[in-house]
Amino acid sequence: MKRKLIGIWLVLCLIVSVILPGIPVTAETHETYAQQTVQGAVILHCFNWSYSSIRAALPDIAAAGYTAVQTSPVQQPKDYDAAWTNSDGQWWKLYQPLGLSIADGGTWLGTRAELCDLCDEAEEYGIKVIVDIVANHLANDTEGGTFAHLNENVDSALQNADYYHTDPDFVSDDSRYTMTQRHLGMPDLNTGNDDIQQYVLDLLCDCVDCGVDGFRFDAAKHIELPTDGDCASDFWPTVINGARDHADHELFFYGEILGGAGTDIGNYTNYIAVTDNYTGDRALDKAYWCAAAELADSTYYKYAEPGKSVLWVESHDTYMGNSGTAWTGNTSGVSDEVLQKAWAIVGGRAYSTALYLARPNEVMGAASTDTAWKSKTVSEINKFKNFFDGTNEYLASYGNTAYNERGTRGVVISKLDGGGEVSLPAHRIKDGTYTDQITGNTFTVQNGTISGTVGDSGIAAVYDPERPAADYITASPIYLEPCSNWFNDGARFAMYLYNAGTNASVWADMTDPDGDGVYSADLPEGLWSFVIFCRMNGQAAENNWTNRWNQTDDLFPPEGTNCFSVAEGTWDQGGGTWSWYGPQPGLPGDTDLDGSLSAADALLTMRCAMGIIVLDGQGLLNADMDGDGSVTATDAILIMRAVIG
Repeated sequence: MKRKLIGIWLVLCLIVSVILPGIPVTAETHETYAQQTVQGAVILHCFNWSYSSIRAALPDIAAAGYTAVQTSPVQQPKDYDAAWTNSDGQWWKLYQPLGLSIADGGTWLGTRAELCDLCDEAEEYGIKVIVDIVANHLANDTEGGTFAHLNENVDSALQNADYYHTDPDFVSDDSRYTMTQRHLGMPDLNTGNDDIQQYVLDLLCDCVDCGVDGFRFDAAKHIELPTDGDCASDFWPTVINGARDHADHELFFYGEILGGAGTDIGNYTNYIAVTDNYTGDRALDKAYWCAAAELADSTYYKYAEPGKSVLWVESHDTYMGNSGTAWTGNTSGVSDEVLQKAWAIVGGRAYSTALYLARPNEVMGAASTDTAWKSKTVSEINKFKNFFDGTNEYLASYGNTAYNERGTRGVVISKLDGGGEVSLPAHRIKDGTYTDQITGNTFTVQNGTISGTVGDSGIAAVYDPERPAADYITASPIYLEPCSNWFNDGARFAMYLYNAGTNASVWADMTDPDGDGVYSADLPEGLWSFVIFCRMNGQAAENNWTNRWNQTDDLFPPEGTNCFSVAEGTWDQGGGTWSWYGPQPGLPGDTDLDGSLSAADALLTMRCAMGIIVLDGQGLLNADMDGDGSVTATDAILIMRAVIG
């Protein structure tokens, strides 16, 4: 609520300062690209940073377009000594905790109070805080001990044989039993035990009380699911639902799933998002070897939905260890330049969450000395992803260049052989003039070609921040007049509407109630990314997907399909024209529908964002300046900028 009120105050100050120039604006502002949720955003992995180090860097983190930060595990690490600060020798101890509670000192990260302070200040910048949780195992004792090598310094309340799996070492990705019930050389917690589940839930709730916004679960694939047969448990629904019930704000959960999980990935994504290391590792490999066509591959190789996937080009495990699944297990020798060319594609993907590793300092607790994480190139890729949040993507390649068109007004380009001129086939982006936000170079889109000069980094983030990310249309009702013999063979017809921002969709059968050859469908009023017409071959709309337009194809479908988009108003088929008679996009920002832009439009939009009034129809469409499918304070700011000129 605090964050929302700050945003509203800033907009009101802006509006008042324009209407009444004598009144100064005194509200403190921070440059931020915050979103309402972590999903689909950009996370900075502050690996090994202390809470205080992260807090000190928040201005730079926000300015670089990150919408969340991720800490290392919050629990007490084994063998902590304040004098032992070398990252390469100490970092792994954070992944062998001595208990299931927030460490209050006795760790390189800091105290519980410092975690709370980080969360409080991060909120002022619109930054979410995600913490790492180790719930699969505790610290071992390599000299032996009880309960499968349990470290003698583990919390005394957890020194109970019932709390651990005691099967021997050996874990196979082909067996859910061995994966979840045996240990990896560390005491494997019996996560099916009610007490252990409560300990973990209490840890999450305490983090939430500190202001934490989300959780990353280490070794998540080694914790059993409700679908695991004889070794099943309700760990995931218990801790996830329990934490959500405890929180007064939305939480984000994702789990480390490296390699195969031995089960349908959907069994995990019912509860949490998952890391897709295959896709990210592969992208870095292809960027390194200048394989543009493969870098532009849109496949998610963990086969989770994009909205349930967390992607990286480098993780703390691939940097510090050898867990990479592509050409090399260890990525520490890969240059920042290559990482960024992969990040341009991975970090610009639609709907998935992106994780950027700030390569660690040699000293535990200190901020990174490698500042590539806040470079101009990385920052502009992050901002590109945020700007086009909720819009579709179209990945393609041409020669040595991979690129991703987002919405209908942007493209991020990764030219693997370095800077220079490009001339790329356009698939979604509309004709016009655009600016590379990294170099300021001008790009043009005309006659199906994207043309411009990519800077020395080989990367361009091409769009206009002052224009909507995509064209949106409304429809209620929609009519199609017959122009060919399609209507004369007894086939059924339907409309399909989709909103990329909310992932909402509607199927509706079309009918000809008057028998005059004009088919219509009653559709809900709303903002839609596109509308398509389908010839259903006699089947009900919801039962026939054969001829549905594929979103990954061009804006209009390939020759031979029976579906076509009518988002552009008309489309020729068989020599005739199918006409769309729904409401057409009006003047962006003209909320009061008087045909011009003024401060009154911004005020109406602000009142709608605050819930004071309700806009609908064309007014609602015009108010949504950023094309994200909702009316927020951002739209009011954009309208005022347009008014000011």
